[in-house]
Amino acid sequence: MQVHVHTDRTIDRSEAFEARVAGVVESALHRSIDQVASVDVRLSDENADKEGGRDKRCLMEARLDGHAPIVVTHDAPTVDAAVSRAADKLARRLEHTVGRRRDLARHRTDPVSRTHGAS
Repeated sequence: MQVHVHTDRTIDRSEAFEARVAGVVESALHRSIDQVASVDVRLSDENADKEGGRDKRCLMEARLDGHAPIVVTHDAPTVDAAVSRAADKLARRLEHTVGRRRDLARHRTDPVSRTHGAS
């Protein structure tokens, strides 16, 4: 799984920062990691230079093979909190989506699945 980190001009970005964000994403998605091709992480400060409450936004978009991208967002007072909560949301959405795919495949009734089940 590849993790791509994008930031607006107001958020300091370094290799260490990108590695930390990627680590949070990989840790949160550990149960679904083999299903995910890539995750785009977009970080922004909605109030720019002004002080504000929940002005740091994290948008994550996960790409799965054969499925539409899954997108979640979270706003928080800090970048780290926004990344962490968005990663948790994404993990729950992925587990739900992957679980539904498995359930649908298991309950198929077309002739193809019957011949596979008879083997």
